[in-house]
Amino acid sequence: MTDQLKYGRIERERRWLLRELPSVEWDRSVACVDRYVTGTRLRLRQMTEADGSVVYKLARKLPPQSPGVGVMGNLYLAANEHQLLLDLPAAVVQKQMYFTGDWRVDVYGGALDGLITAEIECDDAARLAELEPSFSVVRDVTADPNFSGAALAKRAAPPLEALTNGWLSAVEFTETRQALAELPDTVEHAAAWMVTLHRHQAERHDGRPYLSHPAEVAMRVAQWGGDDAQIAAALLHDALEDQAERMAPEGDAAGVLQAYMGPEVRRLVQALTHPSGAKGYLAYIQSLPPRALEIKVADLSTNALRVDHVTDDARRDYLTRKYASTMCWLVGRMDGHPAQPSFQAAVDHTFGAITR
Repeated sequence: MTDQLKYGRIERERRWLLRELPSVEWDRSVACVDRYVTGTRLRLRQMTEADGSVVYKLARKLPPQSPGVGVMGNLYLAANEHQLLLDLPAAVVQKQMYFTGDWRVDVYGGALDGLITAEIECDDAARLAELEPSFSVVRDVTADPNFSGAALAKRAAPPLEALTNGWLSAVEFTETRQALAELPDTVEHAAAWMVTLHRHQAERHDGRPYLSHPAEVAMRVAQWGGDDAQIAAALLHDALEDQAERMAPEGDAAGVLQAYMGPEVRRLVQALTHPSGAKGYLAYIQSLPPRALEIKVADLSTNALRVDHVTDDARRDYLTRKYASTMCWLVGRMDGHPAQPSFQAAVDHTFGAITR
């Protein structure tokens, strides 16, 4: 390490995951393209300033000796030198870097669209430990290896994953990635697309991140023996209802869904989409085909078990009674079905809320 320090410098930094780009007056904004050269610790960087001027750098960063503490060596390049190195195989990350004082906020693009981080460097380790951003923070990710530049570059190629929702700890993220890797392609694709579509959405009733809801519904469907198409449809069951414009700005969101996920997933999601101004909720439930109804039972159970979290009293009472009437109709149809124990727990919870 001593010899390598001779040509590098100790870099002390902290990093946070943010919910959104802070509304502050920025000193400058720079478009950045980072290329992490395959099989090395080299990073080729292109930084384009607002006035069009471009800076090229080649960096080598050693593994951190402790969270947020590493050794970095930088070499400035001429444009022709940078051009020669572009042929090297590399994982690429695109981002817009915003600077204010000592702080830098990175807004990622491409496959990592929606990911925003803030970081700060400080030579004084004690002072660095005390620094906290005034921005809207999800969590400190300094010690999370999944948020290093090289790790993000590796994840920039596939579709946006659970990483960008920011609600998972490092351990949970690792477990989620392992679980996704074991899923059939159809389900993994649906999970990635679900995050892409809903990552900025909050629950209408209690304001929590929406992403956890389709994940819970899909887990219930999987536990009850649902097939790949049903699990995928559970992950995307609100896509047409809530995100049709994002899926297809020019219309035909159902056609886009079929192109990505196939006709069976499209049929199930369409069946689960309650058209605005259509017949009442119970009549809609009664009209569902059996395979879609199994997904709806999972959706209903998940919603019913969370009705206590609705902050508006009138809204909570309305939802409780809405779910209760539907559950009364469904109770007799669950006998012998793997969903019956979970569904019965939701029924008991709902009727308990009515009598309280």
